Amino acid sequence: MERKDAQKASTASQHLVCLMVLAFVTCVVKGAEAVPLTPAMFIFGDSLIDDGNNNYMPTVARANYLPYGIDLGIPTGRFCNGLTVVDYGASLLGLPLIPPYLSPTSKGSKILNGLNYASAAAGILDETGRHYGGRMSFSGQILLFEKTIRYQLPPLFETQEALSQYLTKSVFIINIGSNDYINNYLLPNIYATSRLYKGEAFADLLIATLTMQISLSSKLCSPGLDFADPNSFVLGFIDGLSVSLVSSTMPKLYTSSLISNLKDKLYRLGARKMLLVGIGPLGCIPSQLYMRSSTNSNGCVEWVNDLVSLFNDRLVYFSKTMNSTLVGSSFVYQNIFDVFSDMIKNPSKYGFTVSDQACCGNGRHGGALTCLPLQPSCSNRDEYIFWDSFHPTQAVNKIIADRCYSAFGTDCHPISVYQLAQI
Repeated sequence: MERKDAQKASTASQHLVCLMVLAFVTCVVKGAEAVPLTPAMFIFGDSLIDDGNNNYMPTVARANYLPYGIDLGIPTGRFCNGLTVVDYGASLLGLPLIPPYLSPTSKGSKILNGLNYASAAAGILDETGRHYGGRMSFSGQILLFEKTIRYQLPPLFETQEALSQYLTKSVFIINIGSNDYINNYLLPNIYATSRLYKGEAFADLLIATLTMQISLSSKLCSPGLDFADPNSFVLGFIDGLSVSLVSSTMPKLYTSSLISNLKDKLYRLGARKMLLVGIGPLGCIPSQLYMRSSTNSNGCVEWVNDLVSLFNDRLVYFSKTMNSTLVGSSFVYQNIFDVFSDMIKNPSKYGFTVSDQACCGNGRHGGALTCLPLQPSCSNRDEYIFWDSFHPTQAVNKIIADRCYSAFGTDCHPISVYQLAQI
């Protein structure tokens, strides 16, 4: 009994320390906007912007240990040495750091500035990242958002109309898709997708699925699905058929089942202002450099980047189409690929000296095995583009955020997120 009490006390102390550190960080990175440009940010995605959700899940994909968070003074669950793009983005919009949905403290008025549903190893397809264990796919994250607007937010508003207006003015960040490649399509020994689809067909599948996730609604669950249990979202079901099974082995049934069974997704749940983040040059990350031997003049795996470009091209078209077909919606596309590629090609232009090695990793390029608990990292972290085998450093994240969330952002189209927030 004493041991259990001690463990509970230790966990509570960790939560308290983490909250104190994040409160301090919020003050440090707080943007110039005294009044928030938007009431809230709701964030969906993967480990690039997960700020601690996977800490509360049974998964290998966690970053709740040092040296992760080394520049924050404590590991928070962010897969970085410090802050993520959405952390900097929130501050540029005048908001505090957005809390992770699964945190025990994300309750009541604390969620009025928004919630972060992003989960490391998550993808557009529900099967993506299953070899890591627990994770919340994009579909699962939307189900949690549905729980938020049906049960958690209504008590904080006097009327349903007030809640609807709040959602209409909020900004929704969707940064998903990288894992559908590096933790699915590019792992043929674990996943069947590369044998079922050519590159263009796979990109089409991802966009078709994303379309239904954003503009339609969900019956991705069996009648007994428990909203309170994050593990129940890991696979999900369509009329009793596992999404992961259907998407990997029966693509026709997968598509027809989704079309006939999904309605009222993000758009019909109230989302109107959405940022769609493109995928970066995955052929340049340390894990791919380790796995592949052939690189181009920039030191990247060109055919992997070509695969990603197929998805990005379709995402741009998708964004334009949604703007013209979903009444009252505003979609913005963030071009990560070009600026990141330029950083790799011309690192000194951005203040970096190392572009092909992880600051904390193992093996060639630091890509064989990602950053391990208490592993020494490089001391000159702001000179590295990559923090670990997969993720950029805090310094890179700040640059990317400034080029999209600031008043003069040029990497988002047709307008910056700063402008989107004010619509």
